Amino acid sequence: MKRSLPLSIDTSSTPALPPNKMARPLHDVYLTPTSPCEMPLSKHMNPIRPYEPLSTTQNRRDSGVDMASDCLAAARDQCLAAQTQPQLALTPLAVAFVPSKRLLNLMNRQHLHLPNPFYDSTVQQGKMQNDIRPTLVNWCSSLSQEFQFNTETVFLSVNFLDRYLSSTKVVRIQQLYLLASSCVYLAAKFGEELKEPCISDVSALSMFGSSIKDVKRMEAKVLKELKWELTPVSPQSILSELLSSIGELFPTVLKDKITNECEVFFSLALSDMSMLRFQPAMLVFSALSLVCPSAYERLGLTSMFRLNVNTLDVCRKMLGFLASKQAAQSV
Repeated sequence: MKRSLPLSIDTSSTPALPPNKMARPLHDVYLTPTSPCEMPLSKHMNPIRPYEPLSTTQNRRDSGVDMASDCLAAARDQCLAAQTQPQLALTPLAVAFVPSKRLLNLMNRQHLHLPNPFYDSTVQQGKMQNDIRPTLVNWCSSLSQEFQFNTETVFLSVNFLDRYLSSTKVVRIQQLYLLASSCVYLAAKFGEELKEPCISDVSALSMFGSSIKDVKRMEAKVLKELKWELTPVSPQSILSELLSSIGELFPTVLKDKITNECEVFFSLALSDMSMLRFQPAMLVFSALSLVCPSAYERLGLTSMFRLNVNTLDVCRKMLGFLASKQAAQSV
């Protein structure tokens, strides 16, 4: 048997609704929160047709159809505008390359823990021989090669040597060689992960037969003078992080070639005292512009890091002069 619903509902027994939840008339339309389609376009999207809020006298079904047509029309107009809008003439490398946070941190810290480029005439008062510093640098390099240390350890040892001589006067040649050996031993402690040297080996390979006690005493002097600040930014670390930030934009073979050829310029700059005036990043970018000028220009490093063009040009010319000088001596 079918049951029919009553034509009218008795509301006398139903509780009254609160004022804020009273039944709304069906013929009125109430605005809902603004949907993404009704929101104005972002400033980066070049709006063609701005959207208007929904009118209270407009039927909701008709407004939905009109709104959808407006969205399609605006999207079509934006696509046409994007095709005609002139684009910046940037190469894929310049767009895709983004420096890492570590690279930016190295760039910000590179001015710390640098030696005085004029300590020969100020601190040492001209008492050092003209060829003594290149000799000490070669000694640090030879000692590092004997222990198979990396090139960054050589840079650290020379940095410790120059910083110590920037504040302490050393005259005797025996003390200078002892200082160089102690700086190599100290740099290996902080720069080498798997090949930490034995102090007895450093003592045995010293130039004037320094004892283990002498090496330890000089090491303590260097630590005290440098105030245990033994983490300077090296050109090797900046170059390595730069190539890591590039990612797959350059092939691995090209990265290895850039690294090997830049290391030659770093070695030349390390032996010349006049190159102490340049910060590590300037050496890296100057060497990179000489080794691979096309890649340097495509990356846009000069404008990205706001480099001084004049300083970069001087550093590049000095590196080129040192390279040509070495080539002439090797012939």
